[in-house]
Amino acid sequence: MGILFLMITKGVILAGGRGTRLAPATRVTNKHLLPIYNRPMIFYPIETLQKMGITDILIICGDEHAGDFAKLLGTGKEWGVQCTFRVQEGSGGIADALSLAESFAENKPIAVILGDNIFDGDFSDASDQFSVGAQIFLSSVSDPERFGVAEIHETGTVISLEEKPEFPKSSLAVTGMYFFDAEVFRHIRNIIPSERGELEVVDVLKKYLTDGKLYATQIFGNWTDAGTHESFFRASALIRKLSGLSDVQDSEYVLPHITSGVIVSPTNEPLEAPLRALLFQKGNFTHSVFVCIDGGTDEHQIQWKRFCEKFPAVTLIIHPHEKGILASHNEILEQKEGDFYWAASSETILGDPYVFSKILQKTWDSRSAVFGGKVFEIQKNERTEILASTGIVRGRGFSFYDRGIRESDRGQFDEDSEPLGFPIFASLYRTHILKKLGGFDETFVCGKGDIDMALRLREAGYRARFASDVRIFHPNRFSGPRSFWKHIQYFFTRHPQVSEQGYQAQKKLIEKHLSRYRWQTRVFGKMRLFVQWCAIKIISFL
Repeated sequence: MGILFLMITKGVILAGGRGTRLAPATRVTNKHLLPIYNRPMIFYPIETLQKMGITDILIICGDEHAGDFAKLLGTGKEWGVQCTFRVQEGSGGIADALSLAESFAENKPIAVILGDNIFDGDFSDASDQFSVGAQIFLSSVSDPERFGVAEIHETGTVISLEEKPEFPKSSLAVTGMYFFDAEVFRHIRNIIPSERGELEVVDVLKKYLTDGKLYATQIFGNWTDAGTHESFFRASALIRKLSGLSDVQDSEYVLPHITSGVIVSPTNEPLEAPLRALLFQKGNFTHSVFVCIDGGTDEHQIQWKRFCEKFPAVTLIIHPHEKGILASHNEILEQKEGDFYWAASSETILGDPYVFSKILQKTWDSRSAVFGGKVFEIQKNERTEILASTGIVRGRGFSFYDRGIRESDRGQFDEDSEPLGFPIFASLYRTHILKKLGGFDETFVCGKGDIDMALRLREAGYRARFASDVRIFHPNRFSGPRSFWKHIQYFFTRHPQVSEQGYQAQKKLIEKHLSRYRWQTRVFGKMRLFVQWCAIKIISFL
């Protein structure tokens, strides 16, 4: 019989305590409500749980500022979670606070995170593989004597645990993230207060250790707590660094990496301006650019090699035979590592040298998978200040046609009444989410890849974010009219071949997605498709 993995669907954030080490800043408020760079500290553990797919969250706080937590977070709906609150009276320790979560846990496994711990990693894989016992997460530090330290076997089981040892047996510090099965509450009832008069979490972990059910995973990347003035400063500097804005020089901070993939045909495309716009992006991130030549003769390939030699920072990839735009992007996506992927059109020009930095400021929400900016449409050498967004509108029917003109100040496109996507080749995607979804869908053409990608992301629980101060110039050839009747008129007057291509792409959309919506939406969609079919026949006859 195989191992039964338990899905962790509930999270607990321990946000109690008096915060005495941060006094006098905590004299009138709880430390977890203090800002770490641009957001209250409590938002970061919420985000960490969200990355694992956990939205049912219990926040345990002290009695003095419980109302402030409720006022800030409310039900959690605004932040995409469901918040429940419990109040810990006094300072009984971490294990005492955790005991308040027993009814919330409902005899299911839980993820527990200390409210002052900030991670930039993703615990999703560990969560998916959790079975029984307790799981701790370790980080290698240069001063382990300041932390709880674990000694681990090569199999991942824990050999020993020590709290702030004078002579540490390893350099692996226990961080503030834990996974527990339902036995944790029985163990809490069986421990006694420490010399400090508190129930210590390390004593709970030792109960699991005695049973042989304490497991450990080493994490990489950035981790810090924010419980002292020094660590509070480091946490703020870290978040600012990851936002692409910090001028703080610290080798411990890992900069986000952006991979840009540019797919070009072997013909003579105007690539120099778009390429320079990519290469000269400024900000605190690392960047790699890949130009993929898709098909062409030997002569074409030699010409492109000579062209790319002018740009030493560009890696040239040549496909002797045509693979297709999306297939080429997927190949780069699979082979090259990076936190974000810019699927660049060979004609897209970034309007200023801080596009990526501005977009990276929006990336704190892990549910967001794609980020776009204000798109300036280029038609007949004229730049029109509109947002050319492709997507499906829900709420006013099921609109298959390209959404077209949209005001640029509508905010982020994640509401049911808003377009669901950005132009596929003028957006920054989270790489690991693209890989999780299998990359770009290669079956879609005619510009409808934007719609399909938007739907796939939406159905997987992710959304798009809009950076209104980002300027992107894109030759959008698929701008459509706004209203239903103008859309019908548009179909009756455009070229038959264009109508046929649009019809086939939208038919595929129906086959893939329409069955998931309510019957009124399905009927409306099929009616629209039928009208388009009639338009094609009439145009062909005329």
